[in-house]
Amino acid sequence: MAAYQPDRRHHRLAPARCQPRSLRGPDSGPAQPPGRQRVAASRAGRRRAAHRAGLAPAIGLQPYRLLPGRPGEGGAAGARGFRQPATGRRRDGLWPAAVQCTTPRIRGGAVTPQGARDYSFEVEGLRLAALGWGDPAAPPVLALHGWLDNAASFARLAPLLDRHFILAIDLPGHGQSAWRSVDATYQIYDDLPQLHALLEHLGWERCALLGHSRGAIMSVLYAASFPERVSRLVLLDGLVPQPTPEAEFSGQLRQFVLERARYLSRQQSVYPSLEKAISVREAYGLPPEAARLIVPRNLVARDGGFCWTTDPRLRGASAIKLSVGQIESALAAVAAPALLLLAENGLGGAQMENYLAQREHLRHASLVKLPGGHHFHLEEGVVTLARSINQFLAAD
Repeated sequence: MAAYQPDRRHHRLAPARCQPRSLRGPDSGPAQPPGRQRVAASRAGRRRAAHRAGLAPAIGLQPYRLLPGRPGEGGAAGARGFRQPATGRRRDGLWPAAVQCTTPRIRGGAVTPQGARDYSFEVEGLRLAALGWGDPAAPPVLALHGWLDNAASFARLAPLLDRHFILAIDLPGHGQSAWRSVDATYQIYDDLPQLHALLEHLGWERCALLGHSRGAIMSVLYAASFPERVSRLVLLDGLVPQPTPEAEFSGQLRQFVLERARYLSRQQSVYPSLEKAISVREAYGLPPEAARLIVPRNLVARDGGFCWTTDPRLRGASAIKLSVGQIESALAAVAAPALLLLAENGLGGAQMENYLAQREHLRHASLVKLPGGHHFHLEEGVVTLARSINQFLAAD
C-alpha cells in the first residue's frame, strides 16, 4: 500500500440514495421549530441566494442536494456544487420538507449524523464535504471544527441553534474532505483561501462564524482579514495559536521539515473494528459520546479493517508560528462582536490567564466560562452552551 494516497477515498463518497417514501414514513423530515413564522416575502431574497448556491430551492421549486465531485473535475478553479433534484413535499405551504436519505455507515457508526444533510463542494480543486442543519433561508452560520475532528463534532450543538442555518464543513484533510496535494501544507492559515472561495460561492456576503479550538483560531484569522464578511464570532475553547519566540524560528522550521518527511512515508494503521478506533481517540482524551459521533466520519474501510481518513501530515509541526505582535494585530483587526466560551476542564481552565490577556485586544468580546471538557459542545452541558450562543446571535 502506498504511503501517500491523496485521492484514495473517493470511492466511498458516492451520493446517498434517497429512500422510497414508503420507508421514510409520513413525517420523516425534521420538524420545524415551534413558533417560527415563515414569511415568504421577507425571506425571498435569502431563498433565491440559497438556490443559486445549490443549498435550497427557490420558491416553488423542488429541493436540491449537492452531490460529491472529485477534486479537479471540471478543470476550473473555484467553488462548484454538483446538484441533482430530489423529491420532497411542501410543508406548511412555504418550504419543502427535508428529504431523508440513506447515509454511508461504518459498522454501527453513521458517517452522517441523524438530522443532518450532506453537502459537497469543489473549492479550488479540493473537494470539501459538509453537513447542514436547519433552514437554508435562515441567517447563515459557518461552523469550523477542531484539530483531527470533523463536521460531525457539531451534531449535538447545531440542532439547538434552530434560528440559523448551520453549515459545518470537513476542513481539508479531515473527515470526508480531500487531502491537500503532496507539496502543500496544513498551516493554520492555509484553509483561509478555500473558506473565502466557499463563502463567495454560497453568496454569503456576511455570516456568523462558529469555531471550535483550531476552527476558532481560523475564525479569528478570517474575521481579521475580512472584517466586512463576518457578522459575529462564536469561539469554543479557542482563540489564537500559542506564539513562538522569534529565537526559535530556525528550530521550528527544522522540526517541520523532518516531521513532514516522516508523515509522508508513514504507513497507516489498520484497526480491526470501529470500537478499536474509538478507543484510540478516547485514549487521547476524547469523551466516549463525542468519539462515537466523530470517529465514524474519520474512517474508511481497508484491508479487512479501518484506516483514518485524516491526513497524517496534520500531526506534524507547523513551519512558521505567529509571533506575539502578529497575534495582537490580528485580534485588533477583528470588528465583529465575539463570544468566547471556555471550558473549565479544557483549554479555558489551563490557559485562562492567556485568554484574559488576549481578549483585551478584541474590541467587542464577551467571555463566559462553562463546565465541561475541551469538547463541551458534545457533552451534557450542550443545552446551556446553546442557550448562550442563541442569545448572542439573536442580538444581531
